[in-house]
Amino acid sequence: MKNVRRLIYILSILFTICIIYNLCISDKVKEQFSKEINVFNDQDLLQNLEIKPHNVFNTIKNPSGGKVLVQYSNDSAIDDTYYKFSTNVKPNSNYKLSSWISTVDNWDGKDKLFNIKMYDKGSKIHALSSNGSVKKTVDIGGINWDYIEYNFKIPDNFRNIIDIFLGYKPKNTKGKRYISGLKLKEFITDIIDF
Repeated sequence: MKNVRRLIYILSILFTICIIYNLCISDKVKEQFSKEINVFNDQDLLQNLEIKPHNVFNTIKNPSGGKVLVQYSNDSAIDDTYYKFSTNVKPNSNYKLSSWISTVDNWDGKDKLFNIKMYDKGSKIHALSSNGSVKKTVDIGGINWDYIEYNFKIPDNFRNIIDIFLGYKPKNTKGKRYISGLKLKEFITDIIDF
């Protein structure tokens, strides 16, 4: 009976140590570990955002839970409808631009969603333009949202800043485009991003 009591006592001490470790020490170790090997670096792209006419922020239900950028126009002659922001990047690095997108009310815009302007060391402009790839689709409140990703690389001999335009001059006459959860992420190819 004494041995059983000792065994229970030792197991309860070990159990207590495990609980204390998980509550107090484990988070600090995880935090330090994630800081040391932060391969995936998200940037909040809503800072330094330049908004041209017919673009507003709105609050509707969406997959990212935050505010939604809304693009719209009622006049196809208006040529300056876009979101623009500039951000620092590392040359010779791969990036992933991602966002939730939805179009409503028969959106008829004719533009590419992601437009990137890069500059080489001689300040010559190099442009990329894509609608990205749809990775998944969800329905929230009767609105279909597509999660879109676009991967690109900043060449080695380029400057460390890019301009990103969202929906550059769509020339739409009806409808709206919602953009939510916009992120730019540096990533290493061949590593799975969860």
